[in-house]
Amino acid sequence: MGIPEISLDLANKFYTYGWRASAIGASITLAGVLLLFWGTRVRDHDFEEQMSVSQERSAKLEQEAAAAKERSASLAVDAEKIRADNISLQTILEKERLARLKLEAHIAPRRLSPTEKE
Repeated sequence: MGIPEISLDLANKFYTYGWRASAIGASITLAGVLLLFWGTRVRDHDFEEQMSVSQERSAKLEQEAAAAKERSASLAVDAEKIRADNISLQTILEKERLARLKLEAHIAPRRLSPTEKE
């Protein structure tokens, strides 16, 4: 089976239409490539901006975490000091309680047992 025979005039029309279709296709391809290039640049710019914002937030959160850690350490030191002061106060309170008991025993009124009363 061969190529159907056509006239030279029709072949020239096919040839002209073929070139026009190729030119239109190339133009559409060029437009598509330009749109892809433009869209990619906009998306890349947005991505870089979002990454920059994200890195700034991350740095800020790291600073806040460091400050919180420092405050936590300071509060732990304060708590330990309070515990030591508490123990010291409990020791003083116990000594005073013993002194009071000795004093009360020394100045307590005399009592006679029932046998002594008889």
